[in-house]
This record gives sequence, structure tokens and C-alpha cells, in this order.
Amino acid sequence: MTYGQAKTLVKQFLLGDNSNAEVTELVAQQALQEIATLCEPIHLLKEYTTSIPNDVFRVVDKYEDSKGVVHTRYIRTPQVLSDSEEIDLDIDLHTAFVFMCCAYLSFKQKDYYEQKASGVVSIYKSNHSFEVDDTY
Repeated sequence: MTYGQAKTLVKQFLLGDNSNAEVTELVAQQALQEIATLCEPIHLLKEYTTSIPNDVFRVVDKYEDSKGVVHTRYIRTPQVLSDSEEIDLDIDLHTAFVFMCCAYLSFKQKDYYEQKASGVVSIYKSNHSFEVDDTY
């Protein structure tokens, strides 16, 4: 999902609540950080690379043939929100991002949208289990 698609969904969800709702860079950054606090670090993003970059949160697995590393990195938050840019979360957490943005922008149903976002994260965590090797 792109940020543009997420903005459209947020506006649709908030019809009749906040007609001037706008997902700004700050709202997007806060929503991403909130999701990061709800998730265990290993559930955020797993990537395979040939080296360990600077933005690694945790190494998940290191292949013995030295061809690569699977790691969890910090969420990249947008400094400038581009409608065509993909949201930097696993695809199953995109809905949580939309609901968290709604929670920040809603006048009437903040708790409802926070519960919806938390519910999406809970389902995600129960459906995705990663083994962690913290020895690296």
C-alpha cells in the first residue's frame, strides 16, 4: 500500500468525524512508531542482505556460507510524504497503519481506531512467528 492509498482510506474512514483529516509526515511517523511499539521487534521487517547495514535493530539469522544476513531493521519514517511511496511495514500491517492514523486524526472515535490497530497487530503477531538468534 502506498501513502496515497492510505491517505484515501483514512479520509473515507473519517467521513462524518473529521472532514479535514490530513495524514502529514508527523502523523505518519507517529503511527509507524506506535505500531513499532505494539510489535515485537522481530515482527517489523525481515530483510536479507549480503552485509549488515547501519540501521539494523536485530540480526535474525546469519547464514553460515557468509552469503547473507537476515535482520530486522528500524522502520524508515518519511521525512517528506510522497503519495507514490510504499509504506515501510510488512503488508499485513498496512491496515494497522491506516487505523493508527485514524486514531490520531479522529475527534469522536480515537479509542475505537486504536483498538482496531491493536487488533490487527495482535492477529499479525499470532500468525507470524520468527525464530530469533541473538548471538550475533
